[in-house]
Amino acid sequence: MSESGSDISPISSKRGRDVGDETARNYRYQHSYGVILLTAASRGDRPYSAIWCEHHDDLLVERSDGKFEAWQVKTRRPEAGPWTLANADFLGALKRFADIKSVIGERIERFYFVSNTGFAEANGSADKSRLMRSPIALLEAVQASGSRSALKQPFNGVVEQLARRAGISADRMFEALLRVHLVIGPSRGEIDASLSNEHLARIDVHSRRSSTELDEIRDDLVAKVARASSLHVTDPERHLRAITDPEARDPWQLAKRVAVEVIVDARPRQPAEAEENLAGLHIKFDDLAQRLSVSGALGGLNREQVVALLRAFSEMEVDASSAMDLLLQKAAELRRLQDEVAQRMAEGTQGDVQFAPVLEAFKAGDFDKADDALKNLASSGAATRDKALVETARLYVLRADLAYARLRYQEAAEHLGTAAAIASTFDKMYEFDLLGLQAQVYVDQALLLGGLPPFLFAFAISARRIKMATENSEQRFAATVQMISYLGVASERAPTPQAQDLATRALELGKPLLESLDPNRHAEVWIPLANTLGAVLNNAARLASQEEGTSTIAKEAVDILSLAARVARACDHTELSNIESNLATACRRMAHFSSNPRRELKRSVAHRLRALRFEANQSRDQLGNAYDSLGNDYSELAEVGPELDRDAFRRAMAAYRRALPFRGKEVAPINWARTQSNIANTYGRAFRLSTGDSARRYGLAALTRFDWVLSVLSPEKAPRDWAYGCFQMAVIVGLMVEADCEPGTDRIEHAIVKLAEVAEVADGGGDVELVVKTIDLEASFTRHLFAQRGPDAARLIQLAHVRLQPRLGRYRHTPLHLIFMLADAQFSFMLAHLAGSRSGVDKAIAVIEDRTAHPTADDGTYLIEVAREVLVDMREMREQMGAGTGNPQH
Repeated sequence: MSESGSDISPISSKRGRDVGDETARNYRYQHSYGVILLTAASRGDRPYSAIWCEHHDDLLVERSDGKFEAWQVKTRRPEAGPWTLANADFLGALKRFADIKSVIGERIERFYFVSNTGFAEANGSADKSRLMRSPIALLEAVQASGSRSALKQPFNGVVEQLARRAGISADRMFEALLRVHLVIGPSRGEIDASLSNEHLARIDVHSRRSSTELDEIRDDLVAKVARASSLHVTDPERHLRAITDPEARDPWQLAKRVAVEVIVDARPRQPAEAEENLAGLHIKFDDLAQRLSVSGALGGLNREQVVALLRAFSEMEVDASSAMDLLLQKAAELRRLQDEVAQRMAEGTQGDVQFAPVLEAFKAGDFDKADDALKNLASSGAATRDKALVETARLYVLRADLAYARLRYQEAAEHLGTAAAIASTFDKMYEFDLLGLQAQVYVDQALLLGGLPPFLFAFAISARRIKMATENSEQRFAATVQMISYLGVASERAPTPQAQDLATRALELGKPLLESLDPNRHAEVWIPLANTLGAVLNNAARLASQEEGTSTIAKEAVDILSLAARVARACDHTELSNIESNLATACRRMAHFSSNPRRELKRSVAHRLRALRFEANQSRDQLGNAYDSLGNDYSELAEVGPELDRDAFRRAMAAYRRALPFRGKEVAPINWARTQSNIANTYGRAFRLSTGDSARRYGLAALTRFDWVLSVLSPEKAPRDWAYGCFQMAVIVGLMVEADCEPGTDRIEHAIVKLAEVAEVADGGGDVELVVKTIDLEASFTRHLFAQRGPDAARLIQLAHVRLQPRLGRYRHTPLHLIFMLADAQFSFMLAHLAGSRSGVDKAIAVIEDRTAHPTADDGTYLIEVAREVLVDMREMREQMGAGTGNPQH
């Protein structure tokens, strides 16, 4: 080795201090702390909905109440000692906070300074120099004073000195310091372990994961925050925004937002061979491959095909009610399709030899290549024109089958449409059948992936099939029944206004058809149609707005389904279990109007238990629905009477517990949330029928379950379930406020915010009835807050008032404007009354006086009478204020 050291290995030699590594470590600490905030929000410890990375500050946190918090995350070598007011970085953070306050204003709630090291303390010392160096002593003095004029020396001088150094006014510095909080985070060496084992491990969805999995999830989440903190944006809209929609939010800005939902959505990374399946099934790949490789009903796929199928699940973000059942179904479809291609080859004709590339690609799990091979065959032609048309149509059907098995429903529908168009030239009946398959594909797409548009395509195709079929033919009957079924299913998933219209259309089509058939002579077709109409009537009863109409519809459902059950029992029809289940639901709805609701609910339970006799023949999804519905039957039974029926209450909870294994949170999150929502409502029933500490326990138990529900639902994926969960949560909060059961200020605030969000979504969906319900509920418990006059009453009423304003403007020129105007005046009155402002009270009263004296053409008589009653109450409360309680500025 030479003396110059030129032969020393750079790998084995010891390196000196690397500033680049230290900088990277510091940035990782900041990004890791962002994940810590997200996990705290996911657990419900912090009221956050998202963080914005390197947007105004290191981390700008978006709260669920519409306000924000700014977080500065700074690392420091421990040997450098604690932070003092003399540190330039600390001063820079304070200046940044002051600048943010100037930009964002009152929407910025708090500022946080986080570091891995501590802060200099005064420890009760009167030493002026020590006091003037301590961030802790300064913040305690500032926040205790409340105003700069009340701030004593030496701290007033410290504020002025900091302001001069920062180049801002002393008032701005003081306003920032009022909101500053200091936080000591984990050490730089411990933050990774802390994030995995203390923060992520406490999230329900990750609590059973191994250390390795937690570390993988941690690293992926930290990387998400790092990307959001950078200038890296891949959204192609960034190049088009100025042309397409200049008013839209900038993609560069949106890329900086990380929603709290990323925590529960995070999954361990998949090794090359997909060690964990990609569809959220929590089963090792080898076990899954073995299960899917069994020949017969389970699919019989090889390892490569299983990997390709799982990749299709991952690409489509499948959110099926039972992902494993769907996976097995798709495996079976792929195997049947492979067998069909192999059979075509085995027929031995010259043309079918061309299927060899298709079969080869199939066996290799390269389904894209298999589809390309089928596409090439479809364009290659045949010996004669007629044979070419027939063969091309068949090939497009094969392509549709392949796309359908891979969850590519849009592609499948397009291929079937092409096949039907070709078939129209040589076989109208074949075209009719292919259009039926195309409609079913659209419905399956809607059921699996959500949304109403696929249903609309299915309706249009079904209407076309009805017109194609001859009057009074079997084909016309089948096409009409298909349309009725699709309308019924869609009515269960559409927003209320559309759902009512869809259910009405289904009944208008179905009732005459059912009456034209004899139940006994036409049992095979009458029974399924009667069951479908019974299910539609159940949904129509749920959607009906008037009690009298609801009662009539519910009774009609009971009559039709009772007859269907008798006919089905007589011929041992396979639809019997479904009929019993729908009949149970109809009886439960009838209980709401019956003079003997207990009898109707016991009938409901009896029919539900009869349906469960066929448990061995039902899928996991069906069993989950059955036990969940049984829980609902018992839950309503528990509420009949002046006291809680504890036996029915326990049976309801037992049924829900039985449903949950079939509705796992990971595999079927929406159905899991529905059962948790039903459990919450059952606790709510127990709350209403209880008193004292037991009532409060039931109320809090209900709110906890609703927290779980809203942790997995969103207005994008499940708008109706999400809106229902938010609304029912707010109902429980309101009941607890009325009963003086102290749900907590945070709970009340959360309820007000969620009601406003529900109203916003309902506005977009045209569900005016739900919008009005949210206003009624807000007004109800804000009136109780006003009556109780607690320390947070004014702030919470103000929050509700602010959240009302978009609705007030949106409905200004509609018949409903008086409702929103009345709520606005009531909120204004309550706030003025709490503040002792006689002028504010008079102004609110004057608004209602003017409207009642000069009603518009849209104002209904009933609403004007309500306004007059409110006016009487307001005047009485104004008189109670007394002459000496007015605002001095009056």
